[in-house]
Amino acid sequence: MEIVYTYKSPTMKIYSREVNQKDWISRSIKSARMVGYSPHLYTNDLEFAQDLDLDNITIVEDKYPLIWDTLKPEIFLNRTDMDFFISDNDVIYKKPIPFNDTIDFFHDGIEINNWGWVYSDTMDYLKDKKLFDHNKIWCYEKKEVLNLGILKINNLDLRKKYFDFWIETYNIFNEFVKDKPATANSAIINQYTLTLLFNSCNYSKKHFTNGGWPGNNEYYNHYPGYTKFKETYSII
Repeated sequence: MEIVYTYKSPTMKIYSREVNQKDWISRSIKSARMVGYSPHLYTNDLEFAQDLDLDNITIVEDKYPLIWDTLKPEIFLNRTDMDFFISDNDVIYKKPIPFNDTIDFFHDGIEINNWGWVYSDTMDYLKDKKLFDHNKIWCYEKKEVLNLGILKINNLDLRKKYFDFWIETYNIFNEFVKDKPATANSAIINQYTLTLLFNSCNYSKKHFTNGGWPGNNEYYNHYPGYTKFKETYSII
């Protein structure tokens, strides 16, 4: 199976401390190969891709500079095959993930303790301005948000709905909330949209990380956000 990574040249500061993104993706690729995955990178930065142990590289245009994590939805728009999943660059693999095509989508886990510092302020702004009142599935209230550290969407209808909703959300953010924190913008546009789609329809799903990151998972460890700076973890 193909494991798909994404990377685009940063247009903003993401963390308060420096993160060696190439080191993290190199470690992830090494671990992915060890469990049998074929690594493929979608990127707008050919220089970043040099010296990475990849089977395929796809050069893409960055059409959405507002946020850093914008390439995943376009992958689903342009591919109809099922033999791939998308991975964040900070996931270290331990064994193959037991995917199957009978489930509509797989994702990493359910976010805990993030609403207050990631979503809340921007969501209150959206509610005050009534920016999504026209959308029947939108909700401004607290939800259990899906973390997309890994993501496999088998349902082609869901792939299209996700991209369409993603574009609608991005355009509203691009016009009205571009000055809001980049972390919140990215999380709402990418993760909250898919969360609302799942809650509004009868899709089947499965996740693998329970109770927080990076532990509680037999297939991989995901080191999102500031967990990268904790030196007590043993990684490849």
